[in-house]
This record gives sequence, structure tokens and C-alpha cells, in this order.
Amino acid sequence: METVMISRELRLASRPTGLPDAGHFLLAQREVGPPPARQVLVRNLFMSVDPYMRGRMNAGPSDVPSLELGAVPDGGAVGEVIESKVGEIKPDDIVTSNHG
Repeated sequence: METVMISRELRLASRPTGLPDAGHFLLAQREVGPPPARQVLVRNLFMSVDPYMRGRMNAGPSDVPSLELGAVPDGGAVGEVIESKVGEIKPDDIVTSNHG
């Protein structure tokens, strides 16, 4: 079964000074097609939001690379496999990743 889904993504819209708020992000959508060979299509159910992510919102040197404006933050996530092109991973399996 080949699936086309709409991904809802929270993207960094501007660099905050002080505490970030909803105005520093935008909700975007993009079409996601079937996974290529040896990959899976996952719907994230949960994503960890960790303190180091705030530092990534700044431009300039840091312990971790800065997020580009318009980028989707990555972080630990738990998701459900929607479609798999990996033999040992099946639809409905619950997986973890670092792809927010």
C-alpha cells in the first residue's frame, strides 16, 4: 500500500530574544509520499522538547548546530509506523527516532 500523507510541521519562523512564544513558530504542511527502499513512514505521536533546543534557536556558535529559519526542530520522538519498506518493521509498530 503506497500512502500519501500531509505532514504538519512546526517550523522556526524567527529567532527569539528571551522566552520563545507561538509567534516564533509557524505551522506548515507538506505532502509526504511513500518511503524509499529500506525506510519507513512514521506518524509521530510524541516528541520530547528539551532545554538544549532553546540554544539551537540562536544564531552563532553553540554546543549544537543552530536551527535554520524555516527548519523543523528535531528531537526524540515516539511514533507509529504507517508504511514500511524494511522487512523487520511492520505497520502499527511503535518506534523511536530523533526526527521531530
